[in-house]
Amino acid sequence: MESMHGIFCLEGDWWGNPTKQTSVEPALTLLRNTEGFEIPYKHRNVSTRTEFEHHLEKWQQANHDGLPILYLAFHGEEGELIVGGDARRNDARVNLDWLEERVNVTGQNRMMYLGTCSTLAIHGTRINRFLENTGLSAICGYEGPVDWMQSTVFDLLLLASLCRLATVTPMRIWNAYEATLKLVSPLAKQLRFRMEAHPSIHGSR
Repeated sequence: MESMHGIFCLEGDWWGNPTKQTSVEPALTLLRNTEGFEIPYKHRNVSTRTEFEHHLEKWQQANHDGLPILYLAFHGEEGELIVGGDARRNDARVNLDWLEERVNVTGQNRMMYLGTCSTLAIHGTRINRFLENTGLSAICGYEGPVDWMQSTVFDLLLLASLCRLATVTPMRIWNAYEATLKLVSPLAKQLRFRMEAHPSIHGSR
């Protein structure tokens, strides 16, 4: 079987309580261990913006070309990710401006998948500028609060489809997204899921 693309996942502390074990990693393990998929992944826990920046830089290096999907699992708000344990601290948050300054994957066929509430509840013009300036093939995520179980089911289906692509180019990503919608369009609508491909796709449709 041809090897699958993989996922580079950064995940925050959801509750700030060591007795609670909520994590997206079991879902990634399912993708890796399921016969016919065997999707590789790397998972790193993040509790500070410094740690987040360190791993973000690592993901962009050539030795992670086989993990082109950056899956960010954190609490979120409009235009922001909350990567630190105390959301009240300014250094616990990163926004699109901050990310835009630190991501440059032009020509690398990579994408960003936001497993966060509400981060993509922003204007499409801002998202297009983010894609143009970072070189990402696409960015996707949620425009509002989401149910954990429902969003996990949707993420599994879409991530499995994305990891089967020969390359994660804008058009192929969009086609995989539309194929997933044919299966679970009501769920995507309920979750207010949003996929935005690089603006170059408009010239190839």
